[in-house]
Amino acid sequence: MKSIHLVCILIILSLCPAGSLAADIGAEVSVGGYSSYIWRGFRLTDEALQIQPSATLSVGGFSANVWAEYDSDTEEWLEVDYTAAYSHSFDAVNVELGYIHYDIRDGLDSDEVYLSAGLDITLSPTLTVYVDVNEGEGAFLVGGISYPLELSACAGLEFGASLSMIFDNGYIATDKNGEEFTGLFNAELTAAASIALGDHFSIDPMVGYTTAVSDDASDAIEMTNSDGDDAFFYGGVALTASF
Repeated sequence: MKSIHLVCILIILSLCPAGSLAADIGAEVSVGGYSSYIWRGFRLTDEALQIQPSATLSVGGFSANVWAEYDSDTEEWLEVDYTAAYSHSFDAVNVELGYIHYDIRDGLDSDEVYLSAGLDITLSPTLTVYVDVNEGEGAFLVGGISYPLELSACAGLEFGASLSMIFDNGYIATDKNGEEFTGLFNAELTAAASIALGDHFSIDPMVGYTTAVSDDASDAIEMTNSDGDDAFFYGGVALTASF
């Protein structure tokens, strides 16, 4: 199954006109260490070092990414995700269409198609809808804003805030009765820095806070944690190489 997804990604990349390939090929590799694995308001691991490597190849507006999660507590690879996407800008509007395959090592795999739109204006608002086309058969919506701050010629800081909503997506969450639900889900605040180390490398620390914003979301998030919390602080740092 994994080979099928990789072939699909390569086919999508091959659709880019040949004349633009040499000029627009880019690559980025990173490895990060984080206090927890946080995803859409859930803390999916205990508080222990989480290693998250990532590799992205871009050709023009097309990109392919492989991302993984390693839990140092259990000493196991928990997840590998494969993403293929195409992005394009229309004046001040940025649009991205993509596909994500979630390879969950001790759970059900699933797939999402997503569409994201953003504006090149103050606070850079974005709106992204993820539609599950496999296990969940529902959707997840995330709206966000961000504010960049240049600290020096080689360092910057970006503050972000987001609010999400779930639409009958049982793959992501169910209420305390085990039923799918629609409503607000989680809010998240982040602060991320990027410090350049020469032309191709950077070190990228970040901190974040996420909390449930509805009773159903609170019940769903609390059920996945042994401590029964629905709000979490987390943080980490990544080393990134871009070419």
